[in-house]
Amino acid sequence: MSTRTLHVVAAVQSYAPAVGGAQHLLASILESWVAQGHRATVITYNATSTRELKGRGAGLPPSETLNGVDIIRVSPAGGWPSQLLYQVSRRRVLGGITRALTGLDAPYWGDRPNAFALSHALRRCDPDVLLSVGWFSRHVPLTHAVARARGIPIVGLPLFHLERPSASWPRHRWLCRSTSALVALTPPEAVHAQTLGARDVQVIAPGIAANWAAHANGPSWRAARGISADRPVVLFVGRQVRHKGAPLLIAAMQQVWHECPEALLVFAGRSHNRDAETTAAMDQLQPAERDRVLLADDFSNEEAPSLLQSCSVLAMPSVQDSFGLVYLQAWSAGRPVIGADVASTRSIVRHGENGLLVPPNDKSALAQAILSCVRNPAYADQLGRAGQERANSAYPLRAQHEEWRLLLERISHSRSKT
Repeated sequence: MSTRTLHVVAAVQSYAPAVGGAQHLLASILESWVAQGHRATVITYNATSTRELKGRGAGLPPSETLNGVDIIRVSPAGGWPSQLLYQVSRRRVLGGITRALTGLDAPYWGDRPNAFALSHALRRCDPDVLLSVGWFSRHVPLTHAVARARGIPIVGLPLFHLERPSASWPRHRWLCRSTSALVALTPPEAVHAQTLGARDVQVIAPGIAANWAAHANGPSWRAARGISADRPVVLFVGRQVRHKGAPLLIAAMQQVWHECPEALLVFAGRSHNRDAETTAAMDQLQPAERDRVLLADDFSNEEAPSLLQSCSVLAMPSVQDSFGLVYLQAWSAGRPVIGADVASTRSIVRHGENGLLVPPNDKSALAQAILSCVRNPAYADQLGRAGQERANSAYPLRAQHEEWRLLLERISHSRSKT
């Protein structure tokens, strides 16, 4: 363990109180780092949702400390220099010159969230290492450029969504080569990073505490909402948007209800993270069908274990995940999971052993997988127990923290030697 205090600065599009897998993972990494006597700072936009990122922000404090982690928030609108550049670049001739020099159209430089804001904040920090998180965001190339110019080593945590075109953006080749090390959450993501030119690639999967669901009370969660103990409950947790499979799940449930009309569909997540397509799919349900959908909006972190334990099966047919942390949470609560048969999920869920995988965007296959669990509770329990064993053996939180500590200390010390 390092004998001096090391400072890690993480650049990420959104952080607490924003919620999501990336935010949960980053908080876990940095809070563990701080607990080991080091220092951590997050530079992020002052926003908790896409709407706020595209607007004036969330009005959160520009700086604060949460659980030992210092947070610096910048406006998604950026300052006057970026707005001036945007206006200049919109001119036909000057826009052409900007595009020729940078390879990027004018909107990149002025649209929100602003590309300059986080890199400007990084210039005011003096970290031992930059942790670059979520490479789908527009700020990433400039923060890498600033870090490289200042001799700050970069650890990349790109969170590639392998099924999406964004995973193969041309800029990722330079970003991969600019890192001192890159962390992938799954082996398929590691292979993808290596094909893009990353040299030092390490797989560090998210972990979960062995006692995460120790105080879960699924029956109580059901009772508080008038759900009988024997009613089948199909649960979706997270952003209720198309690429996460929310509208697909609604369509699949319409088939499920033909054979199992008593099944209840529960959508749990933040109300502002429900897209228009999902809302429209709900609105198009018949009144009797809509009565079989429960919205558990804005649930607390303390409520999550009981929520997961309350379900008969977790159905998450997402085609856009770098790692489905919610699978580990469901397993910790002893519940079975259903996911889309894509590379990232396939590396976590073993079909027929601790969960079920269905072809992407196949509502009929998803419906049959759900029915196999709600019709046969003993089978569902068997999958859940196997998942619980896998979560405890393959994804211990302590191991994740130790691997991150060793990596960040190694990369931090590489700067002190230069």
